[in-house]
Amino acid sequence: MAFNDRVIVSGAMDHKVIVWSLETGERLRTFSLSNPVWCVQLEKGTSRALATIEDGGISLLDWALGLILVSPKNPEPHQNAVTFAQFDRYKIVSSSFDKSIKIWNFCI
Repeated sequence: MAFNDRVIVSGAMDHKVIVWSLETGERLRTFSLSNPVWCVQLEKGTSRALATIEDGGISLLDWALGLILVSPKNPEPHQNAVTFAQFDRYKIVSSSFDKSIKIWNFCI
């Protein structure tokens, strides 16, 4: 789970990322991903969220637009669930149960 001054973003084993209004508690958006969600993060000052999933994948979402913006490809992806990630406009740093840390370069 992650939050900022406008929203709370939750991810779950049902493959869903849900965006909630912090002010009203209303569900604003639901994203359905391909596997259980292990971690979500928000980018400060934007409507972008990052979700990591059980198969080692990562998806960048725009909760205001309702879009999955990108699922970056790494030539050597994680072999297990991505348990934690931080990101900014240019890179994602992630860790996994496979005992690895990866840096994913991209630009949005």
